[in-house]
Amino acid sequence: MPLKVESFEMFHIGTKVNPQANLDVLVSKLRELLAKEGYTVPKDSGPSRPQLLPPVEVLGTLSDVRVEMNYVAFAVNAIGTSPSQVGKVFSDLTTFLVVLGYELDAVVQFYEILASIIVVSEHKPVDVLTRKVRWTARGFDDLGELKISALRTSLQNSDKHQFNVIVQPSPTSPNSRFVLQFQYRSDKKEEITLFQQSINDRLAKFLSSLGE
Repeated sequence: MPLKVESFEMFHIGTKVNPQANLDVLVSKLRELLAKEGYTVPKDSGPSRPQLLPPVEVLGTLSDVRVEMNYVAFAVNAIGTSPSQVGKVFSDLTTFLVVLGYELDAVVQFYEILASIIVVSEHKPVDVLTRKVRWTARGFDDLGELKISALRTSLQNSDKHQFNVIVQPSPTSPNSRFVLQFQYRSDKKEEITLFQQSINDRLAKFLSSLGE
């Protein structure tokens, strides 16, 4: 049986906002528009956000996806477990920013996809990884049989264009599952959308190459 995606633990598309933007004003406007557009919006807790709570606020939800403002990271995030649903909310959010009078080229620094994916394997994950990396860790091999327990590959053209993927055994089922985590960052909204739309095909090819 080839390696197979079992589930998306998390699929996240974030919009990194210019630090000069007033987040309280943005949150107020965005929450109001989300309510008008059919999102479920939490009841307003008061004129300002509580200062002693964690610096992440849920602005609204749609199906499986929640919209969050991360005040520390200056990011508006769409987070769920379905890439297609998250992609739809991400598309809404960028449209809503324009409707609210923000210019994307000015207010957005970059967009970012983060994902954590569970992959089923019929072979022990550390054995699969060890077969892919033909390397003997000399100097420590006298301690016992050393195996590859994680792989990482990266592309970093700039702060605004990055890709990182890490593959390792699942900490809760290390004999039968991998955890695949990746980050894709771009300052072009269209590239993020295309990446999200192609994620299933990309994963199929990636897992096929890993299992060869």
